[in-house]
Amino acid sequence: MSTPSEAAPPSERMEARTADTLKTLLSRYRKWLYLENDDTTFIEVAIAATLDRELPGDPVWLFLVAPSGAIKTETIRSLSGYPRSYSLDTLTPATLVSGLTKNDKDTGEPVPIAGILKHLDGKTLLIKDFTTILSSADDIRMSIYGQLRAAYDGYFEKAFGTLPHPIRIHATFGMVAGVTPAIDKYSKMTNVLGARFLMIRQSPDPLKAARAASRNTGQEAEMRAQLAGSCADYISRLDFSKVPQILGEQEEQLIRIGCYVALMRTPVFARYHQGSLYDMDLVEPEVPTRISKQLLKLGQLLAVLRRHDGVLEEDFKTLRRVAKDSAKPKRQRIIDAYAELGWTTYMNVSDITGRTRGMYYQTVQNEVEVMKVLGILGGDNAGNVRPTEKFREYLEVVYPEVSIPLPRVS
Repeated sequence: MSTPSEAAPPSERMEARTADTLKTLLSRYRKWLYLENDDTTFIEVAIAATLDRELPGDPVWLFLVAPSGAIKTETIRSLSGYPRSYSLDTLTPATLVSGLTKNDKDTGEPVPIAGILKHLDGKTLLIKDFTTILSSADDIRMSIYGQLRAAYDGYFEKAFGTLPHPIRIHATFGMVAGVTPAIDKYSKMTNVLGARFLMIRQSPDPLKAARAASRNTGQEAEMRAQLAGSCADYISRLDFSKVPQILGEQEEQLIRIGCYVALMRTPVFARYHQGSLYDMDLVEPEVPTRISKQLLKLGQLLAVLRRHDGVLEEDFKTLRRVAKDSAKPKRQRIIDAYAELGWTTYMNVSDITGRTRGMYYQTVQNEVEVMKVLGILGGDNAGNVRPTEKFREYLEVVYPEVSIPLPRVS
C-alpha cells in the first residue's frame, strides 16, 4: 500500500524537495517535525552552523541539545544533503586519526591511511549522537576529547610508537552534533574540550512530539528525502559573495555577549558534604576571545541564511538565545529569576528558590556561592544577592528587554 507521498506524481515529489525561500524550507520542517512553540530558530541555527566553511576563520562548533526522541537526529539527517558535510553516527578514538600509514610516493613521509581527519578539511562534520561518547569509558572519552581539542585549531600532530615521525594533518572543519541534556551532568569532563562548542536547546512537549512522530509512520524515507533535498536546494541558492560585516556598536555587543557566556559556563570544581558545598577551587574565568569570534561568525551566517542585507535585530535575538543556551542551566535559571524583577533587586536563597521552579533550596544555595566566586552575583551583609555591577554590563546586552540600552560605541 502506497503512502500519500509515494502516490504523488514524480513532478510533485521533486517540487517537495526544492525550496527557493526560507519560508518554504521551514514549512517543510513544520510539516514533518514537531517544533515546540513553532521554534524554527533551532533549525535555522543548525543550518547556519553547518555552513561554517563557507566563511574563512576559526570554525563554529555547535551542540544541538534535546531529549532522546526529539528532533535533533532528524535535523542533523536533513543537513547531510549539503555537499560540504560529512555525516557520522558517533566517534571513536580511531575515527579521526589512527596509526595506520603508508609512505608518500613523493616525500617518503608516513601519511595516514586510516582516519577521516584529512578528508574533513573545508567540510562540516555532522554527528548524530554525541551522547554515546559521554557514556564511553573514561580513557576512550578523554582520547576523543583530546583529539577534538587539538583538531579545532586546524592542525593536528600525534606521535605513534610504531612510527619514526609524528603524523601531521592540516584540516579545519565545522561541527554540528546532537546530544541529550545529559551533557550538563558531564560538564567537568567536557571542560577538557575547553570553549569550543556553542549550544542551542529545545525541550519539546513529549505527548505532542510523539503524536507528530506517529503521523509520520511509514513515511520516514520520504520525510528524510524531502528535508535533505529542500535544505540542500535552499543552501545552493544562497549568496556568500557579500557577507554582512559586524563592526562598531554591534561588535561591542557581541564582545559583551561573549563575556556573559564565558562567566556563565566557566567550571568551578567544588566539593560537597551531604549535599552542601564546603570548598571549591578558585578558577580563572574563561577569556571570551573564541566565543566572541564564534558568535560573530554565526551572526554573519544567520544573516546570509535569512537573506538579510546586514546582521539585524532578528539575528542578534538568535545570538542572545544561543548565549543563554550555552550557559550552565542552573546558573541560567537563577539569572532568569532576576530578569523578572530587575538586575538591582536583592534576593535571598529562599526568594530565588521560589522563582526557579524545580530547583531545591540546597541546589540554589550551592550555585549562588559558585556565582559569587565568579563575580556574577554579589551580596550584602544580610545574605541577599544580586548581579554585580560589572556583570550587569553584560546583562544589558543579553536581556535588552529588561535593561537600559548600551551607550553607542564610536
